[in-house]
Amino acid sequence: MTTTVAKVILAPRERQVLEGLADGSMLAWVALCLTIREGTASGYLTVARRKLCGVSGTAAALAVAYATEAINRPKLLDSESLYLPANSVISCPSSYGR
Repeated sequence: MTTTVAKVILAPRERQVLEGLADGSMLAWVALCLTIREGTASGYLTVARRKLCGVSGTAAALAVAYATEAINRPKLLDSESLYLPANSVISCPSSYGR
């Protein structure tokens, strides 16, 4: 049995917010990286959830977004990149779409 899934088209900012949350980042951090206010990012997330079959949670929104190819799957991390020395500085990933 096959299931047909409709393609969901997200606005660029809606997609950027979801992709930013996909790596486990907090909404405030995603907003900072996109240089928008957290409330604005929350608004984009709300609209994206509505477009993604009205899901209520972020994890469900990401699952539907991946299934409908509304956002790209993140690249797998290299195990060496998981180590972060105490004196390292964390910066916003360039993939957040600045």
